Amino acid sequence: MLLLWFELILYLQLISELAKYIYIMLNILKEIWIFLAFMILVIAGLAHSFLLLLQYPDFINITELTSLSTLYTGDSNFKIQKDFDRTEDNPSKLSNYFTKHVYCFYRGVYSNAFEKGRVALLRFRAVSISDYEALDEIYFYPPTPEPEYIYYIGKSKSHENWDENVKKLDKAYSKIEEIEGTSVKLNNEVVELDKQS
Repeated sequence: MLLLWFELILYLQLISELAKYIYIMLNILKEIWIFLAFMILVIAGLAHSFLLLLQYPDFINITELTSLSTLYTGDSNFKIQKDFDRTEDNPSKLSNYFTKHVYCFYRGVYSNAFEKGRVALLRFRAVSISDYEALDEIYFYPPTPEPEYIYYIGKSKSHENWDENVKKLDKAYSKIEEIEGTSVKLNNEVVELDKQS
C-alpha cells in the first residue's frame, strides 16, 4: 500500500505546481540527508532509553515520587496529590522543526532546490513533448524485428535465366567472330586474333 502512495506522489509531478514542491522537497532531502540520518539516530536512541526508563519502572527499581499534601481550612480537610502521567505526549517535541527550517534557510537549500526543481520540471516537460512529437504511428503489436543476418542467394531464378541467355548469345557471337576473323576472350579461353590486327 505504501508503494501505491509513493507512485501516486510520483504521478503528481505531471501537475506543474505540485511538481515544483516535489522537486524542492527531493532536493532538500538530498542536501540534508546526513543531518536527518543523525537526528533520527539520536531520537531513536533517546526514545529507546526513555521507553526502558519510563515504561518499565520496575526494570531499574525506581519508586514513583508523587507529592501529597494536606490542606486544612478550618471547616474542611483537603488532600492534594500530584500525579505524573508517563504516557502523556510532550508538546515541546515539535519545537525542533523550526530550528531545522532555519538551518536549511541559512544554508541556501531552499533557493538551490527551487532552481533545480524548475530546471528538472522544464527538462521533464521537454522530454514528454519530444516523446509525443516523435510518435508517427500507433502500434498495437510490437514491430517485426530486423533480421540479424543478411542472406545472399547465389543461384536465384533470374540469375539462372540471365546465365542461359548469355550462353545462347555467346554461341551467336562466336559465329560472327569466325566470319569476320576477330577473336575475343570468352569463358577464360584466349582465342587467336585476326592477322591484320
